[in-house]
Amino acid sequence: MAFRNLTDREERLLRVLAAAVPELGLDANWPHGLLVRPLDDVGMRSLLLSRRECLAHPIAGLVFTDVDGVPVDVVLLVDDDGIPAELDVWKVDDTPLIEVPVDLPAARRYPRADRLQQ
Repeated sequence: MAFRNLTDREERLLRVLAAAVPELGLDANWPHGLLVRPLDDVGMRSLLLSRRECLAHPIAGLVFTDVDGVPVDVVLLVDDDGIPAELDVWKVDDTPLIEVPVDLPAARRYPRADRLQQ
């Protein structure tokens, strides 16, 4: 699939996740203008945030409820250099994601985030 711009809601989702890990040291405008590539995950809407695929590590996540009442687990992953590499989206019943909500819960920090350099 080709690279594309983020939607407004995807951008907000990434900001909420990144806020849980200030050690990332991301620019205040991140991820505005970021080009992403949707991953082939049967409508889950996972995104490749990097130009290259790599081994990625989870550093922050959150859960929200899709409009049909099904929970959606979302995880921000970084590469070995601490650069955001992927947004993993999994709707627990394996049906396609309908909508990223406007109001999102706070993200939780994962233990791997403690290994990032400040």
